[in-house]
Amino acid sequence: MKLRLTFKIDKLPVSYRLGILSIIKECIRRSSEDFYTNFFEVNKAQIKPFTFSTYFKKMRMDDEYIYAEQLDVTISSSSYEFIMHLFNGSQDEKTFTYRDFQLRLIGIRMLQDKKLTPRTSAVVFRLLSPLLLENKQNKPVLISSPDFENELNYICELTIKRIQGRSLRKPIRIQSSRLTKQVVKEAFHLEDSPIKTLYFTAQKGWIQLEGHYEDLQCLYDCGIGHRTQLGFGLVEVEEVITG
Repeated sequence: MKLRLTFKIDKLPVSYRLGILSIIKECIRRSSEDFYTNFFEVNKAQIKPFTFSTYFKKMRMDDEYIYAEQLDVTISSSSYEFIMHLFNGSQDEKTFTYRDFQLRLIGIRMLQDKKLTPRTSAVVFRLLSPLLLENKQNKPVLISSPDFENELNYICELTIKRIQGRSLRKPIRIQSSRLTKQVVKEAFHLEDSPIKTLYFTAQKGWIQLEGHYEDLQCLYDCGIGHRTQLGFGLVEVEEVITG
């Protein structure tokens, strides 16, 4: 399921993804404290079945800030309960604050999902938010690496196990791609430091994946790669290959 939240803004920091995540959490918490606690605190370390992407209308930016008239946040999840709590929690209060920045909610819309069928053998995915793939040393893995497909299968296996309680039906194979590097800046609040800036080396573009349609559907719904709850790995279906 996909839900789009539209905000009126003036500016946001370049490292805004934690801010968007905090708004999503706030909406969930308003709707159900129990669901929030179980989803974000009891199972804090587990992969979450959602991701999001952003689109800034009439955007300009400098080294520190993004200036725009409007921000669209598209949230995708395989969990009906998650989306419904997100929707319900967004109804009560229309103004959200992240650090010193304000976002005013001006629109909410459910989006049409694409449903893959047993005839699906591969899908061309366009990345709406950057694809982040990291190895066990937390080093970025790019499409040019010979380990890319293996690392992709590793995180896809973890994602499917967490969300659907099973292994991949079949390995994911990369048929073709056009990915380019994108560096993403984010600021984290840590105990030993007020703010720590990190840079993630991700990729944007499109990728064609072959696999079982149920696996591809789950990745479409919940995101592909690492750190999906921080707004990485949301994809749109460009083409479905049947066979």
